[in-house]
Amino acid sequence: RKSTNKRTLSGTISATFAFAAHRSTAIAITPDGLEGWVVNPDHGTVSVFGTQGANANQLIAQVTVGAEPWCVDTHPTNGEVWVTSLREDKIYVINGPARSVVATIPIGFETFGVAFNPSGTTALATATGADKIYAVDVATRVELTLVAAGARADMGQVDAALVVLQIPELTKLP
Repeated sequence: RKSTNKRTLSGTISATFAFAAHRSTAIAITPDGLEGWVVNPDHGTVSVFGTQGANANQLIAQVTVGAEPWCVDTHPTNGEVWVTSLREDKIYVINGPARSVVATIPIGFETFGVAFNPSGTTALATATGADKIYAVDVATRVELTLVAAGARADMGQVDAALVVLQIPELTKLP
């Protein structure tokens, strides 16, 4: 995004200044502690930097993802890095060692945050525009459950907060 300020000087001279916004937000460290991954919302990329050894404090790579990446998490065991795209309403799945996008997962409006459970079988993703939290099966990359983020346990809305998607099991061929 570029911000433009127009100023009038002495009533007759006009000058335009363009400032490019540069910001990084969320950061995740790989389970082995050797690399950090950080999103660059203004550039649609994720940067990989070294945290220890010969690559410490050095930019190692940049991976292009969708518009306005916002949050990143590193999988605890399989080497994947998941990045949310606030503008594109999806998660980009990156093969960490190969530094390439291998899949995208559509989530909800304004996909914001992502985090893995400790075993890495499920990822939780938030969609702020939809007021929902989505549980995604990591192996199949299929959405499992929805949690209505606006439900309040303190007001007795616990049961209403969880909606389980019903997917009939395939027991025989058509």
